[in-house]
Amino acid sequence: MVTAAQAGERLDKALPALADGLSRTLARKVIAMGGVYIGHERCKVASRKVWPGDCLTATWHPDVLSPPRFELNVVHEDARVIVVDKPPRQHVQGTAQGDVGTLTRMLQRQFGDDVQLAHRLDAPASGLVIAGRDAEATAKLMACFRVHDVTRAYLAAVSGSPEPGPCRLPLARDGRRMRIAQSSEGDAVEAHTDIEVLWQGDDRALVRARLHTGRMHQVRAHLAGLLAPLLGDRGYGGVPASRLCLHGVQLRLAHPSGEGVVDVVRLPPEDFWEAAKLPEEARQAANTLA
Repeated sequence: MVTAAQAGERLDKALPALADGLSRTLARKVIAMGGVYIGHERCKVASRKVWPGDCLTATWHPDVLSPPRFELNVVHEDARVIVVDKPPRQHVQGTAQGDVGTLTRMLQRQFGDDVQLAHRLDAPASGLVIAGRDAEATAKLMACFRVHDVTRAYLAAVSGSPEPGPCRLPLARDGRRMRIAQSSEGDAVEAHTDIEVLWQGDDRALVRARLHTGRMHQVRAHLAGLLAPLLGDRGYGGVPASRLCLHGVQLRLAHPSGEGVVDVVRLPPEDFWEAAKLPEEARQAANTLA
């Protein structure tokens, strides 16, 4: 908490005085990374003046002082819309530890601050994410997701033999994950995923999962509920793998201009197949989606 003696001081000077072991140089770096908040608002301006009663929060970890670098892989671009193929492990939005390297920040640096994502994709997953280039376009895209007027499909490599067809297991939040719930539970929400088995082996399978609702971790929770957890998804009982074997393979929705549709398909990157350890027949089955 900023004291009366620090009234009017710069953020990068006041912060080290309040936090043991935080030098002014390090404070500036954490501020630039987006890891500092004044109250509930992220502040990335080191010269911002602070006043008595301001609550300063610095959230950082040595591992994020040199965040990983990602390439921005734009697969569709027009005057209103941008679609990118996000690599695994990249966050789409900033966390408490900062926003350096996030998909949102990279898009805004290249295309301007008006660009906003219309939906989210789990950081460990790869695949397609769509953004609007202006507020109206973003609002129209988000409306498509809100009313489920979008084809949103994933490729998933799983253990076991999932039952094909519609999965309507209700879900409930359980901390930072979702769990299968009873429909009578007060916090249970409806969830609908269509499961198509593209290839089935002795102990693993390749699945196309289409979302009709957009619950957090929906594909991951539903496949785990079908006793076919994603490879690399330890939080949902999956066997270890070098990455989460989940990839957003298709997005199809109305263009915000009102003319035509945005329809993009991108198959998983090589590291998906290396982690999944599926045979060539599985990859050939996936190629039919392109």
